Amino acid sequence: MVYKKQKSEGYLILQSDDSPIAYQSKMIEAVPFLLPARLLSQSVLCVYPGQGEPLRRWLEKEPDLWSLLFLLQTLHSESLRLAEYLLDAENLVWDSEWIFWQEDKGVLEMPYVPWKSVQRHTSLWMHMARLFRKESLRRDWQSEELILFLHRFSRMAYCQKPNMEAWGFWLQKEMASVQSQNAKAHFSVSETALDILTMPDAPLENKGAEGFWQKLKTWMKH
Repeated sequence: MVYKKQKSEGYLILQSDDSPIAYQSKMIEAVPFLLPARLLSQSVLCVYPGQGEPLRRWLEKEPDLWSLLFLLQTLHSESLRLAEYLLDAENLVWDSEWIFWQEDKGVLEMPYVPWKSVQRHTSLWMHMARLFRKESLRRDWQSEELILFLHRFSRMAYCQKPNMEAWGFWLQKEMASVQSQNAKAHFSVSETALDILTMPDAPLENKGAEGFWQKLKTWMKH
């Protein structure tokens, strides 16, 4: 089954020659991750906009690496949760203008089709990699850290084509790496401050404070 998309007056219309799976059209209403939708007929689904910002618009401003990882981690975790509602992640619809993202709340919303045997030639991860690469070139993203991540992400999506479990491990590893780098940067700033405080001519309230700062600096290095 291949569905057709039509955008009109703020709605997304999805059409198919197949019959919907009855319970899935009901489940769409119960899953926060999925955009609200209703069947106009057995072969026509009307999808309504979400509350967040369309993903393509969100990417107009260069994101930092942590924000991008947060988006991908949300996509991964919400896709896994679909199984709890007897839904299939393969039935998610890719359209960067119809993926709504509320970064401050960590809420992602996507369209879903309740029809059988959806034929997907490209995975969501490949679509994401392609979109990120396109926007990074169009918007001239400057962060070297971000560009290197996009290379790793594209290689993962196109070359290795991992399953959802493998994606979970990979995203956790990337997020842990960013946290580690942030911690090192924070320590560097703290160490600079301690260097100033432990200088012989640093203004100290009393002699006892000098020993305290020196001990704290020594402790932070271990």
